Amino acid sequence: MATATEARGEGGFTLVEVSVVLTTMLVIVASFLGALNSLTNTGLRIQALVNNQETVRFGLDRLQRDLRAANPVDAPSTTSEYGNAIRIELGPNPGTRVYIRWFYDRTPTSSTYESLLRQVMSGNVANATVISQVAVITRVRNVETNTALFTYYDSGGNDLVAGNPTTPANVANCAIRVHVQVDSDAQPGPQPFSENIDVELRNRLPGGIIGCAT
Repeated sequence: MATATEARGEGGFTLVEVSVVLTTMLVIVASFLGALNSLTNTGLRIQALVNNQETVRFGLDRLQRDLRAANPVDAPSTTSEYGNAIRIELGPNPGTRVYIRWFYDRTPTSSTYESLLRQVMSGNVANATVISQVAVITRVRNVETNTALFTYYDSGGNDLVAGNPTTPANVANCAIRVHVQVDSDAQPGPQPFSENIDVELRNRLPGGIIGCAT
């Protein structure tokens, strides 16, 4: 007469035992796939953040080179340009001049909305036209945080915009340092990356131009 143990061995596993094993295996596989997916997403976010930082820093490096070579910085056409645009002239004086405007597009209906543009202008007058432009940094989020892209300081460290909000000439005549802050997620995925630079204007006397109105 066969014992209970021998009968079980000859008959194989019961349906309940198979179900338990399969359920356990599914739980293990699901946990593994969840961990793998989490690691993949983390890796993608880190890579996007690195790419974002490189894009922003590359763009700001180009802006910084222009500002350091400015000869001179021109007055904004209107006071509304203070925080989102800066006009400069490049090249020897006298000599061939190149007129550059760095412009942060804050117009929602524009095709370059939330882009930092480097524009070659037809001149240094208020009604100058754009000859060509390139989007150096996209998805710039300053408009969403109400943060000025450009802030101007005189030799005493005074904020020229806060101190003289209705005098555009003060930027052209008195600014010896420009502070730039860019909040951008140029590579979608991570939270906006914030980068700040301070640029000394080399073509300015230590105290600014004589006749500075501050």
